[in-house]
Amino acid sequence: MKADLAAALLLAALPAAARTRAPKNIPTADEALARITSFPSEPCLAHGRIQFFRDGQKPKGIGTRVYTRPDGFLRREILEKGPHKPAAMIITDDGKTQDVYIPKLPREWSGEVARESGADSLARLKSIYDISISTGGHVAKKTTWRIDFRAPGGPLRRSFWVDRATGLLLKTEEYRYDGSLARRERILKLEMPVGSDSLGKERDGHPPRSLIPSDPPVPGTSTRFPRWMPLGFLPLEARAESGGARITYGDGAAQYTVLEAPAGTNSGLDEKTGREIHLKDGSAARLLPAGDGAGLVLRTSTQTLVIAGDLADEELVRVAESVEAER
Repeated sequence: MKADLAAALLLAALPAAARTRAPKNIPTADEALARITSFPSEPCLAHGRIQFFRDGQKPKGIGTRVYTRPDGFLRREILEKGPHKPAAMIITDDGKTQDVYIPKLPREWSGEVARESGADSLARLKSIYDISISTGGHVAKKTTWRIDFRAPGGPLRRSFWVDRATGLLLKTEEYRYDGSLARRERILKLEMPVGSDSLGKERDGHPPRSLIPSDPPVPGTSTRFPRWMPLGFLPLEARAESGGARITYGDGAAQYTVLEAPAGTNSGLDEKTGREIHLKDGSAARLLPAGDGAGLVLRTSTQTLVIAGDLADEELVRVAESVEAER
């Protein structure tokens, strides 16, 4: 009786926030993930910031402005010089065609990229990560759930903060294999609903270049450009290497490379580290550290595929699958 009374008095003395810190209605991983792959129920405009954390360097930050509609239309502006300056890069995606426009050049790229269903995206996440859900505090004045993605038996690789009410993705963090923070993207202010009249109407009138150039990247080889790349990335350079081709991609702040070469080519990475995963077609690949970022190595009887740089594990896998799907 005395023990029960002491416990009751102790509980009553705790702040209300402490007593309610672990609500009983935490969603399952499937419920939380299903919501973040859908678009908002009404048009919204999100003002945010991206930070990159390099070892021994001061974090680099850039501003973002993202407009989305229920029909799947998305427009993303990169604001390198501050929230009141013209956009340095503008990306639009209507669900069929993706466009990248750089006003100061001025130059535009346009084309179709490989698409997949929300169910396929979720299946990939669940196949390469251990996923857990917890309370996430407040982001942009919204109460969130936090979704953590870990390499099975290994380190935390990604975290998402999702609005409990709408399912909007409000914050993401990407971590290196040593556990250090590599990238953070956070929404600072959310306007919902909002009209499209707040968006700029810019184009220079010149015909756009192809977002995915014609194959092969290097004449005389059987290599191809991947049919998918993360939003805002462009192919910057393609050169011959190791009997194949190496393509460099960038978005102004981050980079990654894709090397397609004959079987047995040295990947330049320590393939004894990391872990084995499987692509959609059943091919076994390896996810592993690659310098300050991450890498994927796929070896077959005829080919070596190496993707490495500033990408998350699921992005590495999706790039690899967009190469393999066309063979």
